[in-house]
Amino acid sequence: VVMAMYQAQAEMLKAVATDDRFVSPHTPERRETLAASVLSVKDTKDLIKLAKGGVVAFREHRLGGCMKSGACEYGGIESVARCAGGDGDKPCMDVLYDPRKEPQVRADMQRVEAEIKMLPPGHPRSSALLKERQAMENYLNAISNR
Repeated sequence: VVMAMYQAQAEMLKAVATDDRFVSPHTPERRETLAASVLSVKDTKDLIKLAKGGVVAFREHRLGGCMKSGACEYGGIESVARCAGGDGDKPCMDVLYDPRKEPQVRADMQRVEAEIKMLPPGHPRSSALLKERQAMENYLNAISNR
């Protein structure tokens, strides 16, 4: 099962490196830089070995994925606020957006909007949801501008 996980991660890394559908919120060159580490590896077995060793990575999340090797201190699973700059900072340098996720992101945004309306202003959960909504708006702006 673990080996299958690394094989799947290697296949996803190859897709990220060769498929133009992924968008960096920074510059097209940033996506190419992230992909270059994968493209330099010719053999799938070597790519699996690098993924196992944590040298290269791709973790899928709601906006696309993260290519940060090692653990991410910001999450990316339960919240994408930090990934896409919803906290007022620039988006993470390791994030790549997948435009195919737009329908789900729009649905998530509607859910977040509804939950924000139910909470009193200044509520801690409301503050977190506002950052999440801003991150999703940043994602939508980035994929529409490509």
